[in-house]
Amino acid sequence: MRSGVLVLHGFTGTPWEVEPLVVSLRQAGHLVECPALPGHCTSPEELARTSWRAWQGAAEAAWARLARRSARRAVVGFSMGGLLAIRLAAAHADVAALVTVGTPIAVPSWAERVARWLSHLGPRAALPKLRGSDVRDPAARAASPSYDRIPAAAVVELIALARAARADLAHVRSPALVVHARRDHTSPYAQAAQLATRLGSADVYLLTLAESFHLTFVDVEAPLAIARVSSFLEERLAL
Repeated sequence: MRSGVLVLHGFTGTPWEVEPLVVSLRQAGHLVECPALPGHCTSPEELARTSWRAWQGAAEAAWARLARRSARRAVVGFSMGGLLAIRLAAAHADVAALVTVGTPIAVPSWAERVARWLSHLGPRAALPKLRGSDVRDPAARAASPSYDRIPAAAVVELIALARAARADLAHVRSPALVVHARRDHTSPYAQAAQLATRLGSADVYLLTLAESFHLTFVDVEAPLAIARVSSFLEERLAL
């Protein structure tokens, strides 16, 4: 049986933002699952009605599908997808490798207060993305299909997911690669060191990208990020 990789996209995003990595992994011969998470690829209002447990359930279901088809498996999570990936790695001893990319393990307290206040106004209450998607490459920014606003209720769910993932960090034993861009405006770079140092794994690596913004796999250093992530996975899945 071939090896498999579960790739999880980010909050308010779509599989488009991780597609270059998915294509590369498939070309290398891996089986890849890359589900559209509940509330995504539909509408901001639908996302506002979706709980973080639905996102986690979709990730678990995709992992189960991959387990039926592959001998060894790894999980890669971009941004919010990294939080889901952390929880998967903590819960499943068969995660051969974990990769988190631009993953925020905490939300600023002021953002939490604003989101909780706005969430009481209903599913249409949202924060606009005034600068669009956080990607340096202008063509990628124009092409990004992510939502143009962030539902407040969904932010509250994201905060709850981050809290659950933080509690799971010490239980992760899988070899891990933490990828983060120093110029990320969505998930500050300082979060990478916090994540890496709190993982329970004895085998943790940190890859810092100097020029990219948040959408790592479609930004200016995408070839470097894809190559390093692919190399890390090849080594761990071949063991």
